[in-house]
Amino acid sequence: MFPNSILKSLIALPLALLLISALEADFSFAYWGDTDKPDQAVPFSKVLVQRQKERFEAYPMNKICRALKVRKNMVILDIGTGSGQYAYGFAKALQGTGEVFATDINPDMVNYVRSEAKRKHLKNLIPVLVKAGGADDFYSSHKYDLIFLSHVLEYIPDSGNYLRKMKKYLSPEGHLILLTTKSSDNFDPKDFTDVNGLLRKILSVHQDSPFYKYVRPLQPEAGAMLAAGRLNRDFLIQLARRFNAMAHDGHFFVPFLDKKKMALRNDLKIPPQERVFINFNLSFFKEFNVQDEQRGVDLKSPHLNLTSYDIMVRINHILIISEFQGFMYGGKSPYLPGGKVNREIRSIKNKFEAAGYRFVQAYDFIPNELLMEFSG
Repeated sequence: MFPNSILKSLIALPLALLLISALEADFSFAYWGDTDKPDQAVPFSKVLVQRQKERFEAYPMNKICRALKVRKNMVILDIGTGSGQYAYGFAKALQGTGEVFATDINPDMVNYVRSEAKRKHLKNLIPVLVKAGGADDFYSSHKYDLIFLSHVLEYIPDSGNYLRKMKKYLSPEGHLILLTTKSSDNFDPKDFTDVNGLLRKILSVHQDSPFYKYVRPLQPEAGAMLAAGRLNRDFLIQLARRFNAMAHDGHFFVPFLDKKKMALRNDLKIPPQERVFINFNLSFFKEFNVQDEQRGVDLKSPHLNLTSYDIMVRINHILIISEFQGFMYGGKSPYLPGGKVNREIRSIKNKFEAAGYRFVQAYDFIPNELLMEFSG
């Protein structure tokens, strides 16, 4: 359960789950932008491709293929392939044998994967456009040794029935692999890699900054530690908690907005890819036309919409990392995975077991994410 203070900060928007799959679930809309000026719309698919490429640089694809025992002549199904990053790795691991079917509901993504497969000379990679909302008829035309689901299942209506259908399409020794978020909303003390730089950054935060109310209580101790040249490890724990409080604050992102446009202010130093992505998230509030002083964000609503909550956490997360990333993650901003916040592994296992699967094991070597393997 979420604290009442958080519940009262969030908006209640009837966002459809399939629409929200566009945010990070390896799905995307063709364009984001002002629908009154389609010629000026930003091609969001290009943004998604760039973000997935950046994420994939941190992923040990060779290790993934070894763990999943990818071998010659396998038939692999990559559902919600997006820009095809996993599909390319699987196809390459098959060494020209077998087949990798890379499916997506977005024709832009399917066309992109087709062109990339041709450029990479991956003749065993077959992109397929499928319908949204469930198990496409195409899936029944093959038996698969490996079905790969990356941040897709949570956006499929009646996922239990979907899993039961997909189980029928596994080969006798086939496995289904789920890539899911470990804890997309939580900062950890280990995230802070340049502690001295971070202490100086905290001391430089002024009272007119949206970050000030969260870091102000820590400023005296930060100054004392810098002067003494000695770190109190408990300080990093407190800092991580304050960062997490920022991420869950429904009011936090409001000062960063151009209220008339319901978009990020132009004067903010936010990386271009992240700026477009945040504005795309904000467009949902605008599109569903919930009228109030922020043109779509009713920050005083006592109701909670989980999808709205996810959007808010994701936006806040990006804003926080953009401000402090020089002192976190070795100076690199990691991909911020989407999906439900604080997803429980046990509930996932229960869902799969109810659909007739057997949990095999989990692999914990991907940043921020978890591979879960199930047999049919």
